[in-house]
Amino acid sequence: MPIEKPLSRKNLPTVPAGPIVSLVYRTTPEKRSALIEFLNFALPLYERPGGIQIALYESIDEPCLFFELVAYECEAAFEADQLRVEQDQEMKTALEEWHQLIDGPLEVKRMSPVQLTRPFATS
Repeated sequence: MPIEKPLSRKNLPTVPAGPIVSLVYRTTPEKRSALIEFLNFALPLYERPGGIQIALYESIDEPCLFFELVAYECEAAFEADQLRVEQDQEMKTALEEWHQLIDGPLEVKRMSPVQLTRPFATS
């Protein structure tokens, strides 16, 4: 049995220090490729204002279960994006299309970073 190489982390974004929003949702196997195609198309729109980075993860154990991470540079970027979600027609249309591609409940959590300290390395 061949050993799988670990996934490259080169293309993953660095998470900004501001708040994050996590979205956990499912799609059906029939809609999976359409969802990924849509997110690839919508990514520039989602990140357009700046100060926002999106990352998408799929469960290894449960295909079609996704974790989407929306990371904000600062609280002001989050607040501006919330206004955009509520008021910008292009964003509203994109979110409606995205909702058609998910199946079942959507779990949304707003989180803030917690500073962890690491002990000094000893030699």
